[in-house]
Amino acid sequence: MDLRSVRTMRAPLLALAAAAACVLGTGPTARADFVFDPDGPGGTAAVTINGFDPAPGNSLAKDSVTAINNVIAGGGTGADVAANRFQLYYMATTSSLIGPSPANNPLTPAGLNTTYQITYVASITEFVKSASGPTGTATFGVSAVQAPNSILQIYSNGPAGGIVADNASGTGFTAGTLILTAAPVTTVAGSGNFTTTGATQLFDQHGADNFGGKLSVVGQGSSTVDFNVTFANPAYFITPPPTVVALRFNTSQSTPFLAIEPTGAVAGTGFPNPLGAPNPIIPNLGVTNGVTGPDFQFVADAFVTPVPEPSSLCLMGLGLAGVVAVARRKRAQAD
Repeated sequence: MDLRSVRTMRAPLLALAAAAACVLGTGPTARADFVFDPDGPGGTAAVTINGFDPAPGNSLAKDSVTAINNVIAGGGTGADVAANRFQLYYMATTSSLIGPSPANNPLTPAGLNTTYQITYVASITEFVKSASGPTGTATFGVSAVQAPNSILQIYSNGPAGGIVADNASGTGFTAGTLILTAAPVTTVAGSGNFTTTGATQLFDQHGADNFGGKLSVVGQGSSTVDFNVTFANPAYFITPPPTVVALRFNTSQSTPFLAIEPTGAVAGTGFPNPLGAPNPIIPNLGVTNGVTGPDFQFVADAFVTPVPEPSSLCLMGLGLAGVVAVARRKRAQAD
């Protein structure tokens, strides 16, 4: 197959704000500014912001290829049952904060990404709603049955905590102080999709290839998910955030890895391990990411936004990159 370059699309990640034109909502809502101290007491002064713009991060859809294959084998339409579920893991650092409305310009407090970091880890149970092949689109939903380790967490390692989060090793993303915790909402119908082109490329294209020539399917996708805030550290959130938070990846999931280094392990994350799962979680991708292993790994670039109740918050973009290709490819090989 021809190897084509794919450009990683950027979108802001955790933007604490009222979701604008949320996919699951009825239309735009007022975006709520809030006061945030990025590195806590004794550091940088608090600022008024409208959200967070995480940098591109690693996502691992564990057992997603297996779930896609199960749905294809069953005729292409899947239900929220154990055989069709998978666990999606995510970790990222912060690119910038989002300034107050109405301009919402990027805002970089003194020391951010030079002396300290703000980081994110998340885990969500999703299921495959539909899948087609050999090239096409798979769709996903947020499962009504969430694993014990399903959670969203935000950390600050300031003041002067150092630059410790590392994509390659998967470590340092829970360094410092836990400043926010949230749980996935299962009563709102989250959704996602991922489309593959049928082409494959070198998996690791960020600098030197550290994965021995491993290939990856090529594709892009988006999704929506809500989280309910269960804890917000008042030393950082001077104005308490709304109780619903959206982690949104809008057309921002992609493979292969161009903007960042693929992680070799989902390690150092703050959420509890799945029952029986090792720590760290090592991606099982096989020779071609999205085809030969049960897991799929992709770049996710998103934004996080707190939404005032009763507004609905959407998490766009934790869809699966390449899961569809795996199922397709295996089916084609069997024919």
